[in-house]
Amino acid sequence: MADIAGAVGITAGALYRHFRDKQSLLDSAVSDSFERLYAVTSAGGGLDAMLTRLAEGTVHGRELGLLWEREARHLPAANQQVLRRRFREVNQRLAEGIGEHRAELSAADADLLGWAVLCALGSTAHHTVELDVPVLVAMTSAICAVRLPDAGEAATPPGDTAGLAPVSRREALLAAATRLFGEHGYQSVSMAEIGAAAAIAGPSVYNHFASKTEILLAALNRGTEALWLDLHEVLRVATSHGHALDLLVDGHVRFALRHRQLMGALVTEIGNLPLAERNQVRMAQRELITEWVSLLRAHRPELSQRDAHLRVRGALIVIADVARTPHLVRGPAVAGRLGAVARALLFT
Repeated sequence: MADIAGAVGITAGALYRHFRDKQSLLDSAVSDSFERLYAVTSAGGGLDAMLTRLAEGTVHGRELGLLWEREARHLPAANQQVLRRRFREVNQRLAEGIGEHRAELSAADADLLGWAVLCALGSTAHHTVELDVPVLVAMTSAICAVRLPDAGEAATPPGDTAGLAPVSRREALLAAATRLFGEHGYQSVSMAEIGAAAAIAGPSVYNHFASKTEILLAALNRGTEALWLDLHEVLRVATSHGHALDLLVDGHVRFALRHRQLMGALVTEIGNLPLAERNQVRMAQRELITEWVSLLRAHRPELSQRDAHLRVRGALIVIADVARTPHLVRGPAVAGRLGAVARALLFT
């Protein structure tokens, strides 16, 4: 709170006259951002005007994505429920605008595309690339125009069943920790809870991992390396740059749906690592994104480095966020539909 007060040139005491603690300040910040989003999506003028206003708002305030994704889950449960309800209302407005523009879409399809639009715009909070309203409008318009594959039977998302437990106690701990980090956030999970989830007595946990940070690093490294292995296999078999991107999208969607909690940790928990380890993981992720960007620019040479980066980041975050949204992953043909949205961002 002292840091915040200093940043705006007031005393900590003056700040406490407005907000009782850091949680109430966070709650107000996210709530205010959602109110602005609701106003933007309720102003009328058609879908094109709505997308332009959303893009302009993103350019002037890209931080909402990280506040919502990484920080809001630390608020009390009741506050989270209020914010989720407001977010759903924002998306409902956006979905209605998409549905009015494309009458052939079902309500579920319009809902999916609305979420994808908000995720793509939220992806801008994950980097410092300069933003441009026309590029963001082009990206979101491509999502709204995507032709989704025919719906199949709704199915239980991969990874929701309990399955079998590994014999290795270290692997059992790693699996339990990854699930708990994804469900509750790294800061809200203790070593004792990880041990209990893996049916391992508290002190025995430390025979395998010296600290919770070490478990997080192991999980993040595993996820990053799995994505790198997929990229190497794609590069080995691809016949063109576009073909490689097509295969990468399929692989990323499969990974995100099968390992939703790990994907969530890769997006939200890196900041909890010590600086050296954080830089190591981020470097590996940046290099992975560079591979995607290079393939996209080779396939679409008309794109600038910045525009290609924005599209790749947008596609990856849409995949990660939709895969972690329960009502969306239980929808029909989710893998094919999610792949279609990501391809629209990259290829349109």
